[in-house]
Amino acid sequence: AVYNSTSNTFTLPTVTKTGHTCTWHEGSASGTSHTSGETNVTISANTEFFAVCTANPYNVTVTAGTGIDSVTGGGSKEYGSTVTLDYTESTGYHFTDWTTVSGGVTVDANNQFTMPDNDVEVTANGAINTCPITYNSNTPSGSSASGSTADSSMTYNQTATLTTNGYT
Repeated sequence: AVYNSTSNTFTLPTVTKTGHTCTWHEGSASGTSHTSGETNVTISANTEFFAVCTANPYNVTVTAGTGIDSVTGGGSKEYGSTVTLDYTESTGYHFTDWTTVSGGVTVDANNQFTMPDNDVEVTANGAINTCPITYNSNTPSGSSASGSTADSSMTYNQTATLTTNGYT
């Protein structure tokens, strides 16, 4: 700090910390607050100043993509905090992944990420379910039935034409 003994004023040093807002507090951590780098701070006696840095809030926007009914976990989150997301799939769909639209985060396997020092936007994505169809001749013992029918699949809630039975 630069102290001017003539006017009893000085300039507080600038304090920075990524993702935080820092201030100086006079006398204790809860004393009179001064901005970091403030000039012409007046004191009349020996005074201690405490640097106090608080995490900044940033916004998380969570969007439901294809096959997702609802999402949670958005809102205002503090820098450095663990953000937990959740989703509910639409009927007939399964969750596939999270897409980061902005903010540079990677959502982990527990649907979490650490809040960076910027806003974040992510989208939950799903895909429609498919169901395998397997054909079996169910040939009775001693029968001479022969042939085959190739396996196929159906997409949830869509009409499908089944393969003609190839067994004779």
